[in-house]
Amino acid sequence: MTIIKNATPHKINVFLSNGSVKTIEPCGKVPRIEFEECFVRTINDIDIVTTISLGLIDTPNKEPNTLFIVSRVVASFSNRTDFIVPNNLVRDNNNKIIGCRNFTFIEE
Repeated sequence: MTIIKNATPHKINVFLSNGSVKTIEPCGKVPRIEFEECFVRTINDIDIVTTISLGLIDTPNKEPNTLFIVSRVVASFSNRTDFIVPNNLVRDNNNKIIGCRNFTFIEE
């Protein structure tokens, strides 16, 4: 059996095909990309910088039969085959994301 762990800081509501909603609570570990900004120049009193990605931090260890829900940017940056992202997002009347219908792997 495969386990899905939520490695985001938010609970994820999954709208199932049978009409019910399954909520996946955060597991506590939230991978993110660390960046460094380097000043380039100032144009019209506005600073322009370049952003360099330093790599992933706070990445969960791989676990057998486990998939981790992460942000799309983290999944795109990593080469992890155990990272999935929310897909087919569900929005409320104010266009706020309230969940998803499924998850997807990000392939390069």
